[in-house]
Amino acid sequence: MSNPLLTPARLPDFNAIKPEHFMPALETVLTEALQKAEQLKADTAPASFDNTVVALDQLFSRAGYILWLLSNYSNNTYSEEIAKIEEAARTRFAEASKTVFQDAVIGARFRAVYDARPTLNLDADDAAILTHLHHAFEAEGGLLTSPADQQQIRQLDAELISLAQKFTDNVLAAPQQQAVLITDVQELAGLSAAEIEGLAENARKAAHASGWLFVPERLLVDEWLEKAEHSGFRRKMLAALNRMGTAAPHDNRPVLVQMQKNRDAYAKLLGYPHYTAFARSRAMVTDFARVEKLLDDVNTGALPKFEAEMKSLEAFAAANGGPAKLEPWDVPYWATRQQTALFNFDANAFTRHLEINNVMDGMLDQASRLFGISFKKENGHATLHPDIDVYHVTDSKTGATVGYMHVDMYARPGTKGGGAWMSCLQPQADGRPVAVICNMNIAKPAKGEPTLIGLSQYITLYHEMGHCLQGLLGMNVKHVSLQGTAGPSDFVEFHSMVNERRGLLRDNVKTYLKDVKTGQAPDDAAIDALLKAQSFFESRTLLLMVQNSRRDFHFHSIDPARGLSPEQIEQEVAIDSPYAAHIRPYPLTRFTHLFSDAHSSYAAGYVNYLIAQVYAAHGFAPFEGDAYNTEWTQKLNALYRRGSGGVPAELYRQYRGADADPGPMLKELGITLPAASAAKAATPRR
Repeated sequence: MSNPLLTPARLPDFNAIKPEHFMPALETVLTEALQKAEQLKADTAPASFDNTVVALDQLFSRAGYILWLLSNYSNNTYSEEIAKIEEAARTRFAEASKTVFQDAVIGARFRAVYDARPTLNLDADDAAILTHLHHAFEAEGGLLTSPADQQQIRQLDAELISLAQKFTDNVLAAPQQQAVLITDVQELAGLSAAEIEGLAENARKAAHASGWLFVPERLLVDEWLEKAEHSGFRRKMLAALNRMGTAAPHDNRPVLVQMQKNRDAYAKLLGYPHYTAFARSRAMVTDFARVEKLLDDVNTGALPKFEAEMKSLEAFAAANGGPAKLEPWDVPYWATRQQTALFNFDANAFTRHLEINNVMDGMLDQASRLFGISFKKENGHATLHPDIDVYHVTDSKTGATVGYMHVDMYARPGTKGGGAWMSCLQPQADGRPVAVICNMNIAKPAKGEPTLIGLSQYITLYHEMGHCLQGLLGMNVKHVSLQGTAGPSDFVEFHSMVNERRGLLRDNVKTYLKDVKTGQAPDDAAIDALLKAQSFFESRTLLLMVQNSRRDFHFHSIDPARGLSPEQIEQEVAIDSPYAAHIRPYPLTRFTHLFSDAHSSYAAGYVNYLIAQVYAAHGFAPFEGDAYNTEWTQKLNALYRRGSGGVPAELYRQYRGADADPGPMLKELGITLPAASAAKAATPRR
């Protein structure tokens, strides 16, 4: 049987690739890789960078291609069958990888080159590969001297792969399990006719004779909490979301207990005090004391502002027909109304300017102007789902292909992962162009109705576009493994967060955001109101990142022998405030960033979003008031095109000329640090 994964087309042929192709193809390429590893062991020539380091870096490239495609199949077209295949494939790959990296002969060859690195005159990309492979030898147990310890690493990883898959299976099944049937249409006040019809369609698909079925999804809940007028419906939405992963047979609590034990044991085998220390050793900002100080500073600066804003909000709600004491599900609704009153900006009404095709046209035009590339939607490409659009990305001057971008906008509860993300479909290699996919979870309207998105979804789309741009442009590296978004997440998230800021530049809002009915741009007064309103209640956003990070670090730092439940872990790091529940940090039982992969780059690394926000505020400053400044556009281009090559912190310094500090981010949000903290935070760390 011909296997399209072994003779890949120029672009992934999703029409030809079937689930049954993955395991046979993976077995074939892993057998090939292990044969090459044996040849490396038998090589009598002295170990060199080319014959050892480059060979090891390329050893599993074909397997990586297959696993990337499998991951995208699982994320975008989930089924029990594909989930089982993915678990088996990741387990099989982990076994093969450890066979290589735990081999004493191969390890000795690598160490001979690694120990000689000061004399090798390596360039930045070569040095990066050497560092990455040293990390791989460590993580795979190759630096352990005890065969028993190496075997335990194998066992722990195999179990973590299985646990991560179980966690993902539960999270994907939970929305349908926790779906809420609404029987009184009055509860849906505030939603559009198209959104209400979508809920009715959900009910029909679930075989309900009548009613409206709400299926919880994080981004959708965040948006609808702002506009749903019925407090009871808001409570049902938030409760349904928070129940995900807490009820049999999709209860993630026992899964998390075992994941904590395994990750802790894994880190300690490698010589780290806990998993958090292991994870930070892989980040751009490795200094844990510096990270802790950032969390403390942000918490210290943001909490008083948040509490004052909450008191003001409760007074506003009480004065306008709402309750004197707000519940967590009430806060977004009343905050949106207070924002309107304070700034004359109605976020819900503004959605008429955020029709998705118009938004895409504007976002792509901005990217074209900034990076010298063009986007053309093309039909006829094979995709993972019929709703997915494909854009051919070319160099604006030469017409040469840069790559391809798939865009999957709409939610498919139960068969598509929640939230928003970018992923690589294939790297640029072997004559094939790079291909990436941008994923959102927007509620699909009834046929013929426009897709209007909320302002938060608009910003999220720009965020994911930043990842896509690094993924498409980041080819100016020597090694395939350094392309695009391969770097540590605090570096990678800078590219997305700096792009977020382009969405609300004054000139861009006026140029690209058109009323869906009239085609008119917002007038100057509306734009002024929009921009002034953006810092409103951002203290809650900052504290959300702090609380998510604290939960993440605590889970991955404490001794599992304490026997704490996920809820107890959350409680131990809760902010001491009467308004703590209103921050709404993610429950661990549905915190996919941390647990959807055996060693997710966001496990003990969620704080990287906050670190990246610091870098984005500092890194975007040159564009304030001059969105396409020639000098800084060229510098930003150079940064994106370097993908994940070299040393990430040094790449940022080359771009901006200095390290970043949290001062600009906090200042623009109206948060002031204590004098001593501010002075210390402003000291560059190199």
